[in-house]
Amino acid sequence: GGQGRWPTGDGPHVLGIAARLAWQLRDGEPGLFAWSASSLLAPHPPGAYLPATAAYLALGFARTTHLAAAALALWLVFDAFRRLGAGLPAVLWIAALPLAWYEAERYGVDLLAAAAVAQALSHLVASDRLERRGHAAAWGAWMAAAFTVKYTAPLFLWAPCLPAAWWTLRGRRWRALGLAVLAFAALAAPWWVGHAARVYAYVVHSGADTAQFRYDTPLREGAWWAPLNLAWYPATVVDGWGWPGVAAVLAAALLPRRDRRPGAWLVPFLGLAGGALVLAMEAQRQSRYLLPGVVLLAALAGLSRLRWWVAPVAAWGAFFVARTFLGGADAPAERLVAHDPRHAGASWPSVHEAWRPTSEHPEAWRVRESLEKLRAAVGSDEGTVGLLVDERHGGPGVRLWLYFAALHGYRWHFASPSFAPGTPPVMIVPFATDTWPDRRFDTLFACIDPRRSTEQARWLAASGLRLSDRWPLKDGWEGRIYRR
Repeated sequence: GGQGRWPTGDGPHVLGIAARLAWQLRDGEPGLFAWSASSLLAPHPPGAYLPATAAYLALGFARTTHLAAAALALWLVFDAFRRLGAGLPAVLWIAALPLAWYEAERYGVDLLAAAAVAQALSHLVASDRLERRGHAAAWGAWMAAAFTVKYTAPLFLWAPCLPAAWWTLRGRRWRALGLAVLAFAALAAPWWVGHAARVYAYVVHSGADTAQFRYDTPLREGAWWAPLNLAWYPATVVDGWGWPGVAAVLAAALLPRRDRRPGAWLVPFLGLAGGALVLAMEAQRQSRYLLPGVVLLAALAGLSRLRWWVAPVAAWGAFFVARTFLGGADAPAERLVAHDPRHAGASWPSVHEAWRPTSEHPEAWRVRESLEKLRAAVGSDEGTVGLLVDERHGGPGVRLWLYFAALHGYRWHFASPSFAPGTPPVMIVPFATDTWPDRRFDTLFACIDPRRSTEQARWLAASGLRLSDRWPLKDGWEGRIYRR
C-alpha cells in the first residue's frame, strides 16, 4: 500500500461494500446502514466489513485508508500474544510471514478472522480454567466476532471448547460458562438466527468439488487423506517460513515454558489442530484459510523455552519479507497461486510467488474518466446501473468497479450479467434482497475486449441495448456505454 499499490483479490469487493456502508452513515441514514449490513451474507458475514467502514468514516476514502483497519487486526493479534505470554518472539514470526503482510496490504478478511480467533482463545486461557468470569465472557464475545467475520474462523474454535467443557465439569464453572454463552448469543444470534439456513446453503455449495466461483481457486484432487493432499497446507507454511523457520518453530513449540498459564499451550494447539484437520477435508484450498492456525503456531513458538534461541531465524525471514513489501517490488494485477508440497520452501528466504505484492492500478483502465462518463449517461449518483465485465480474460471484475465507484462517492447498485455455471443470470452488488433493489436498468457500462469477450458480445446482441459511447482502454480493451 505504501508503494502506490491498490488492493486486489477479494479486497476490492470487501472494501467497496465497506465504503458504501460508510457513505450511508455519512449521509445520515443509520437505518439503511443497519439494514444493508444485516443483509450481507456472501462472500462474508457483516463483521468482515465493519473495521474498514470505521476506517473510512474516520480517515476518509483514500487508497491507503484500509491499512488502518489492517493495522488494528495486527494489533489485536499482538495483544492476544501478550495475554498468552508469547510476546515479542511470536510477533517476530508474524513479521516473517509473507501471508500476513499480503493479507494486511489488500485487506484480507482472513487476517480479521485470525485476530478474532487469537483474541477468543487468549481470553479462554486468561480465564484460568474459567475461574475469571470477565475473561470467560470475553471468550464468548470474541467467538461471536469470529463467527460474524468469516465462515472459516469457527474451524479453529471448536476443539478448544473440549478443555473448556472439562474445566466446567471439574470445577463447576457453570456461571462462567453461562456468561460466555450469553455474550456469544448476544453478539452472534441477532444476525445468525435470520441467516443460518442461507449460510448453510452457501457454505455447502461453495465447498463442493464442482464449485468454480473463481477460475483460479485451487481444488483438491482425490481423497483428502491422500499423502499429497494432507501435505498441501503444511507445505504453504514451509513456503512462508522456509524449512529453517518451520524447523525452528516446531522445535520451539514442542518445548513450552514451565511457567506458562494453565491451558496456554493446549488451547492454541487444539485450535491449530482442529482447524487444520477440517481444512484438509475441504475441496477448495487457499493458503490464507490457514492464517488463524499459523498465528496460533507463532504463539506456541513464543511460549517456548527456546523462544529467544530461534528468534534470529524469524528476524532473518522478516528482513526479506519487509524488503519485498517496502522496497518497491513489482506488482502485477495477478500472480500464479500455486503451492506444490514436492517443492515446498524452494524459494525461501525470497517471498513465495503467491504472496508477492499485487496491484490493480486504476489509471491503466481510465477508471475516473470511465466513471465520469457513466455518471453523465445515468444522470444520477444513485439507482441501478448495468455492469458488463470480462474478468476471465484479464479485465477488472465487478469488485474492482464497485470499489473504485464507492471511493469516488457513487452510490449505484450494479446489476452484472453472470456467465459462471450455477449462478443467477444477473448478480446485484453491493446489497440485495429478493425484491430490492430494482433489477431493471436503462444504462450499462461495459469493460470488454472486442477480440475475446465473445460471451459478453452475445449477451449484448440479445439485450436490445444500443451503443451510445465507446473509448479505448489499455491493451485493446474498450469502455462502452449502452442505453435502452
